[in-house]
Amino acid sequence: MEWTCPVCGRQNADLSICPDCGFDRSRDYERYPTLTASLPAGAGPVSALTAHRQAQTREEELKRQVAQAQAELERLRAARREQERQEQERQQAQAQAQAQAELEQLRATRQELERQAAQARKAEQELKRRQAQEKNGGHKHRNRILIAAAVLLAVLAVGIYPVSTVLRDRGVHFPWFNYSAQYDEAGNLTLYREYASDGSIYKVYEYTYDETGNCLTETRTN
Repeated sequence: MEWTCPVCGRQNADLSICPDCGFDRSRDYERYPTLTASLPAGAGPVSALTAHRQAQTREEELKRQVAQAQAELERLRAARREQERQEQERQQAQAQAQAQAELEQLRATRQELERQAAQARKAEQELKRRQAQEKNGGHKHRNRILIAAAVLLAVLAVGIYPVSTVLRDRGVHFPWFNYSAQYDEAGNLTLYREYASDGSIYKVYEYTYDETGNCLTETRTN
């Protein structure tokens, strides 16, 4: 025969003692007053047992709630630590990205400076080349003027001296000035002679030039 424990409410079958709370229904003197004389020491009424059982239940519930609150607190702490860790990683990644961007900017600035330096060196070389060309062009221009003057004087002297004696060996001989000069195809003076009053050679100078027309040597050969 099933019965319900008045202390914990468990359904029991063919048992006089509740296996959950230990209530013995054979000693329920509140329901069976005739058992009062046979109650052992320390036995109490069902209402007192029920109140004690409820107090234990409340205490266990309170402990469960406290444990649940502690578990929730630990979860919140863990979530906070995880959030702080993620924020720290985000800040580190942001700092690394910023440092990388600054490094790329420095590299681009360095490349630009190197390009400007290369352009400056190229411009300097070009300036030197033009200066050399202008210098060589000045020499050539001067030589061309000398050639033109010599030809002009030779033409003026045709009436006195034959052309064959004036234009000789691609040079010009001016007896009344007592000197002669020879030039190469670039217009550079290569040979210069001075004559004595009797027509003999008095001084001879030879000149050499580099590929750009700069005079390298001036040598007297007599």
